[in-house]
Amino acid sequence: MWFSFRVATLMLCLSLCTLGVSAKEITFPENELASEAALPVFDESEAVKNRHVILKEKMEIGLLAGAALNEPFFGPFNFGGTFTYNYSEEMALHLGFNYWLDGDSTFKQQLEADELIVIEGAPQTEFMALANFQYAPFYGKMSLTKQSTSNFHLFVLGGGGVISIGGQLNPVISIGLGQKFYFSPNFSLRFDLLGLFYSGADPLSVEITDPEEPPATSEFEKRSYINTLLAVSLVFVL
Repeated sequence: MWFSFRVATLMLCLSLCTLGVSAKEITFPENELASEAALPVFDESEAVKNRHVILKEKMEIGLLAGAALNEPFFGPFNFGGTFTYNYSEEMALHLGFNYWLDGDSTFKQQLEADELIVIEGAPQTEFMALANFQYAPFYGKMSLTKQSTSNFHLFVLGGGGVISIGGQLNPVISIGLGQKFYFSPNFSLRFDLLGLFYSGADPLSVEITDPEEPPATSEFEKRSYINTLLAVSLVFVL
């Protein structure tokens, strides 16, 4: 009986203590609560491990040979040089100079042989200077054999410059893409495919009666051109 009395007294005390306790609502900031999904955060993310070719803050010089793919009348071949300064591994300023070789296309020779037209002495492309912004979003490696690995860059570029046709300078806009294959960290083979948009003298707008004394370039009407240039360059990283 004494034990039962002590238990009853203890239960009464616990009940009285519980009555004096008030419930409180506890809240937490939402940014401190766990979410359903969380992405890892890295202080220094690195897209490519063990990059073999480092270009950041380096210069490149190159020797190029090119061809205008849709030149109808005159020689399409040209040569020149390039200079590139790499601000980072992805972004660079690319400068190029192309000098056109004298010559006639096969189509022009056929037309003149058939005496359909005479455009000998008409204005033709002489040189072009371009400044392009270059962005290389993709750097990769590939193995052609089990003993060696080749590094390459895939890039896009766009910009503008001037093109000389018959002694007259005309503005030109360029866009394109290209790829570089590296034989070593300091030597690569570069391929560029450029679309060129410009205006210049139309060689068919004036009838040429005497090829020895053709009309001045200013006498020819201007027309818009969309040309495609393919260039291959040997590039050295300084």
